[in-house]
Amino acid sequence: MRRLAVAALVMVAGFFAGRAVLLHRLEKGLIHTHPQGPRTPQARGLAYDSIDVRSGDRVLRSFYVPADGPGLLIFHGNGEAISGWVDALKLLHDGGVAAMVFDYTGFGNSQGEPTLAHFHEDGLAAWHAFRTRLPAGTRACAYGLSLWTGVLLEVAGELDPPPDCVAISGAFLSLREVAVRRAAVPRWASFLLPDALDNLENAARLRAPLLIEHGAEDQMFPTTWAEKLAAAHPGARLEIVPGMRHPDPVAHPSAASWDPVIRFVKQPPATR
Repeated sequence: MRRLAVAALVMVAGFFAGRAVLLHRLEKGLIHTHPQGPRTPQARGLAYDSIDVRSGDRVLRSFYVPADGPGLLIFHGNGEAISGWVDALKLLHDGGVAAMVFDYTGFGNSQGEPTLAHFHEDGLAAWHAFRTRLPAGTRACAYGLSLWTGVLLEVAGELDPPPDCVAISGAFLSLREVAVRRAAVPRWASFLLPDALDNLENAARLRAPLLIEHGAEDQMFPTTWAEKLAAAHPGARLEIVPGMRHPDPVAHPSAASWDPVIRFVKQPPATR
């Protein structure tokens, strides 16, 4: 019996060790950092603040562009830095939305090693800094793009105070599904991966109003994924944007990709 117990413990330890190795490899394969570029919101004539955000023992860099309206914290996508968001910040400002975009650990000029655990801390820290910067009583929402919709939905339940609304664009179902879709892990082995960034589950748990925006021409994730996410969250608003591709909100920001978000963020809260 003792030998059987020891063998069982070895098998369990090996299973969890294997999951940790797979998650580490997945992080390395999926996370693509980007260096900080020279552009700031001043390039588009915008007044802005550069805010240093303390996340654990690391310092994150961010831009905050004020406006006379609600506020939006941006969880940008993979392979990006805040310098690439200047044109989108201009659209939001002109639409009457104050916005802050921050670089995660290891992105741009933010310090540290990029890991999912650090990104979780980053989201909480950035929300605190954002809410501190917003005028008291301002409606405050959060927006996530692509892979970092997962970080936003994962931390949303821990944000204090809670967001008034959440918007996601180009979202996925789960990190497992992304890994399978990108052929990083065969489907038969995907059960070994930890349940990290499960958007389907986290969308169902979210208590804030949710907008799910997705490009009709999204080349990375199918629109059926957006439909499944919308079905998981009672009352979710689904916007399939004609002609929009996956990176368009940041690579080619336009009224088509941002008007649904601006309308959603600016709508008055529901009367209870």
